[in-house]
Amino acid sequence: MQQEFGEIRKETAAQRESADARSAELAAQRQAEVRQAVEGISVEGVVQRVSGLGLEITRALAEVSEKLVREVDLLASLREAAEQERQELGRLHKIDLAATALSQ
Repeated sequence: MQQEFGEIRKETAAQRESADARSAELAAQRQAEVRQAVEGISVEGVVQRVSGLGLEITRALAEVSEKLVREVDLLASLREAAEQERQELGRLHKIDLAATALSQ
C-alpha cells in the first residue's frame, strides 16, 4: 500500500513539474509575443494615434450633431404644419356649423 502511494506521489510530482515547465514555456512565449508586438512603437507614435482618434471622434460627434439639428428642425416644421392643419379644420368646422344653421 505504501509503495502504491509512493508511486502515485511520484506520478503527481512529475505531472506538476511537467505542467510547471509548460507554464513557464507559455509565459516566455507570451513575453516574446508582447515584445515583438511593441517593438516598433514609440511614445510619439502612440500620442499621434490617440490624437487622430480624438479628431475622428470630434468629427463623428459634429456629424451626429448636424443630423440631430436637421431632425429637430424637421420636427418643428411638422409641428407647425400640424398646427396649421388644426386651424384649417377649426375654420372648416365653423363654416360647416354656419352652413348647417342657415339650412335649418
